[in-house]
Amino acid sequence: MRHSCIARSRASKRTCTYSHRLDKNQWFLYPVSQTDVPDYYDVIERPMSWSQMRAKVDAMAYANVADWEADVRLVCANAQQYNAPDS
Repeated sequence: MRHSCIARSRASKRTCTYSHRLDKNQWFLYPVSQTDVPDYYDVIERPMSWSQMRAKVDAMAYANVADWEADVRLVCANAQQYNAPDS
């Protein structure tokens, strides 16, 4: 059992690294700064970033791939919700 957890963890880390490399400007690499964007947390109820996802992978906090995929979708949904469609 431990071996499969390690294998999944390694694969998850590689996938996490690949996912945030797609974000070439690293807009979503770190949590949004409340100092830089004061109203962000008024608009976004469940913030998520690639670094938070990586921390969850490192802590083996994802129970399954579907949970990880939900966080990927959350990063994208938050960006779409907060930003104007033409930005």
